[in-house]
Amino acid sequence: MATRKPGRLRRRLKASARRRPTRNLAERLVAAAMALLAIIPPQALSLRSVAKAAGVSEAAPYHHFADKRALEAAVMAEGYRQLAAMLEASAAGAAGNGPDGLNAMLRAYVTFALSQSNLLRLMRREETAEGLGPDPDPDLAAAQGRAFAAFSAALALRLGAVPDPDDARLAWQAMRGAVATLVVAGTASPDAIVGFLEAALPAGVVALDRTS
Repeated sequence: MATRKPGRLRRRLKASARRRPTRNLAERLVAAAMALLAIIPPQALSLRSVAKAAGVSEAAPYHHFADKRALEAAVMAEGYRQLAAMLEASAAGAAGNGPDGLNAMLRAYVTFALSQSNLLRLMRREETAEGLGPDPDPDLAAAQGRAFAAFSAALALRLGAVPDPDDARLAWQAMRGAVATLVVAGTASPDAIVGFLEAALPAGVVALDRTS
């Protein structure tokens, strides 16, 4: 696959901004940040680089975002909304065949991880010391909840029962960690990790339920 050039990407973003002058500035900045994450790691993202990519002044982002972390929260929220839509679509495609729902959902998550690896690294920060603090952005929290709900529903269909919320949360975190470590790092094939998780996650939830 051809490598996208930063200069070409910025020119395309600026041209797009000129064609849609009435588009909400905050949405433009989030879109520019997500486009930049296709070519730079999360730690390289800055309000200045996003403003430049969006074709606006360096002061413009501060009309909507107090600082870099506020922008990151908006980017993560949009990432979770996109992820949730993929997970929900995969579940809808497997409707009527419960056991296949978890497989389809896992494949959708792996597809997202491989196509949006830098965005996913940013999205996982809330599970680390780099998180956004004790008071999460409400839009981010809602988007995270939507993605988790899609996963939990697929897990429930596989188990034939609604899992304990804490057990489902542990399974969600385990799945995300495994995908980040094995798939994105290239140490396991997508098929291998999907097969492993499809067997391990339900078994883990059942084991947790027996010990609670």
